[in-house]
Amino acid sequence: MILIFIIPIYILLNAYILHRIHKWLTACSERFHSKWFVVPYLTIYSLLALSLLFAFLLPASEFQVLVKRISNYWLGTFLYLLMFIAVADILRLILKQITGKIHEFFFCKAGYVFVGLLLTALICGISAYGILHSKHVKVTPYDITVEKSCAGHDSLKIVLAADLHLGLQCR
Repeated sequence: MILIFIIPIYILLNAYILHRIHKWLTACSERFHSKWFVVPYLTIYSLLALSLLFAFLLPASEFQVLVKRISNYWLGTFLYLLMFIAVADILRLILKQITGKIHEFFFCKAGYVFVGLLLTALICGISAYGILHSKHVKVTPYDITVEKSCAGHDSLKIVLAADLHLGLQCR
């Protein structure tokens, strides 16, 4: 039932991201207006956005595992895209109220391209860092003294496992 509400929101958020990225790309170069760019771009983005659905609809196989892994990476990247683009748009609304050189820079083509390049570098960098470090498990040992006796035992070992994100690594 909740999917009935989540899916339209997810589609709208993807449309928002697609619009903002396409607007930035066309500010970078007129070549991005071409159908030879737009059609593959929309196809690749749509496949990534729909990989979440494809991963659950595919029969169990190595290909399904690959699609699930891609969809997991996509979801993380999607959240960074959404967060950074939304923050940039909010900052643009705030900067509209400020006059002067800052306003002139951020509302000219060069400023728009600069902000897009900065966001692209941040999103790619953070996503790559997350992907590369996703297999690193951090173990932090603690010595804790508990003022309680346990008949027949000198010591106890207690384990806390949190934030595991087991997912596909269990296979």
